[in-house]
Amino acid sequence: KHQIRHFLGRKETLEMRQLHGLDHDNLNKFIGICEDGPQFMTLWRYCGRGSLRDVIEKGALQMDWFFKFSIMRDISEGIHYLHHSVLGAHGWLSSGTCLVDERWQVKITFHGCKYIKETEMKNPKNLLWTAPELIRE
Repeated sequence: KHQIRHFLGRKETLEMRQLHGLDHDNLNKFIGICEDGPQFMTLWRYCGRGSLRDVIEKGALQMDWFFKFSIMRDISEGIHYLHHSVLGAHGWLSSGTCLVDERWQVKITFHGCKYIKETEMKNPKNLLWTAPELIRE
């Protein structure tokens, strides 16, 4: 859920359509958006193993170099696709925005949604993981 008060105009609707059209093995599929009073909920495909941060913090999994390389490859391929898409960049990439599905494939989530990110950037806590060049803008 996102605590924002914002009207979805033509610009935002176009971004949602573009976001819905993105399709890559290492991007979490955007399903849609739901307005619930003053809150918006972005809906994404479910990844059963949680975030990469969750997987690392649990420590229950022994990660060999092949597994680590596979994680890095998944993230880099997803970012490469994003950088060559209409979105251009992610902006908030962290272990919390990298989800792990049932097949241990990493999928980048919360890409796009600029108007939500711009509103949530007003919270200083959210800036801790933000790329410096995006803060300067």
